[in-house]
Amino acid sequence: IRQGPILYYVNDGSQFGDVYCSGPGSSTNSGLSPSVPMDSLHQILFEYELEGGTNTYGGDVIYVDTGTFAITNPIVIRNDDKGNEFGNVLFQGSTNESAGGTILQVQSTNLVLDGTQEVAVALVATRHVTLDQFTIEGASTGVRLSDATTRCAVSNILIRDGGRAGVAFEGSSSNRVSGFVITRLTGAGVTVQSDSGSVLDGGVIW
Repeated sequence: IRQGPILYYVNDGSQFGDVYCSGPGSSTNSGLSPSVPMDSLHQILFEYELEGGTNTYGGDVIYVDTGTFAITNPIVIRNDDKGNEFGNVLFQGSTNESAGGTILQVQSTNLVLDGTQEVAVALVATRHVTLDQFTIEGASTGVRLSDATTRCAVSNILIRDGGRAGVAFEGSSSNRVSGFVITRLTGAGVTVQSDSGSVLDGGVIW
């Protein structure tokens, strides 16, 4: 029986500049304490079901520590990993910007999600999810919010050296992207298709 949010931990193989973890990441770790972090967000999403809060505590938190994480498949957050009105599920990147922060670095141009487009992080039919303090580089689309995704937040994010779009709203509603920098893309900073009520706040596209 839950008595509070569950905290998960992800780290690369180095402890340089770490904020949350006391050990390196490994695919054989549980990810349930700072000393035994997993080594990828994909593994957290595969192994666990993330949940929101109650009237007495907030939602689950996934701490992703300082380092560069190679992304060869889309990070897909779906309806079985969602928060609620009591608390968002929070994906929290490193706050140690001087050490480089948390970088999701695309290693392939073939990150095709559902046969429609290449994307690094996809929020699909989910709600009450927050992504905070991440750098995404090399992706055709950095973050896509689609299929009725609603009440999600993307904050303090840097998307660079990409292709089609930094952020894509497609059939989503009432989401917020704030404190963002989108730069050095060959396509558009933001694309919007069939969105209602989503907000861009305090960002720079150049």
